[in-house]
Amino acid sequence: MPPEAEDVVTAHFFPEQPDHKLPISEGVTALCHFSNEGSTYYNVSAIMGSLNSPYDFRHHFQNYTYKPFGTVVKPGEEITFNYNFQLHPELEPVDYQLAITIFYESDKQSFSTTFFNQVN
Repeated sequence: MPPEAEDVVTAHFFPEQPDHKLPISEGVTALCHFSNEGSTYYNVSAIMGSLNSPYDFRHHFQNYTYKPFGTVVKPGEEITFNYNFQLHPELEPVDYQLAITIFYESDKQSFSTTFFNQVN
């Protein structure tokens, strides 16, 4: 994975699940607030997520769709991105580790920030 940019700040919010208890077999909306606090433009290219074992992150239960954006965020600008996914209906109701990452690039380098990475 590419590194994080030092001048980008992200935050997450689940409007329907503020407690992060995600429903199995229902749609989930994750919001990623992206703030460009630097002096360069960033092209936000995509968001992607995965559901993993909380004991061994290399064990994937589910990968979520790569959602492309292609949105330029100018220096000093902020924007919130919407990412929708659904937990598979046959998942057991146990704890999982959910990771959601935003991908972006400047004119010189690619970056990524995992804006949510918690056990649910």
